[in-house]
Amino acid sequence: MRVEGGIIVGMKASSTDLYHFDQIMQHVGPSLGASSGQDTLFLQQLASGMAGGVLTSAGRMSGGWAPVQAGKADEALALQRRLGRLMGALSAEESPGPLRHALELIEADTGESALPTPPLSDALKQRLARVVAALRDSGMALPEAA
Repeated sequence: MRVEGGIIVGMKASSTDLYHFDQIMQHVGPSLGASSGQDTLFLQQLASGMAGGVLTSAGRMSGGWAPVQAGKADEALALQRRLGRLMGALSAEESPGPLRHALELIEADTGESALPTPPLSDALKQRLARVVAALRDSGMALPEAA
């Protein structure tokens, strides 16, 4: 959320509740400058009046969301659906642990955390390994190892 002069002028919407998001947008309109924080609903939130997005996947997938920027809704929706399992796994336990583990699976250097992160469950580690392998097998362009 961004506040200027005591007035909310921007927010990041990370909830999966599209109805709630739509209600907010109906009341405040596009002047709020809302940004998506939910990869799995990015297109739907854009359609509801969102100004842009701060997406987990965008920072590590160069050109990944280019279909959105090019106005190619069908391609963008297909991409969003391909990433659905990954995004679900990345938010299954306390962040940033799942993202860091997924990056380790593709051999991307994640560096050290500023704060300690709780260990991931073995079930989530296995789930992430299956999801990353399936994306690789499908030809999805994953980030290059650093």
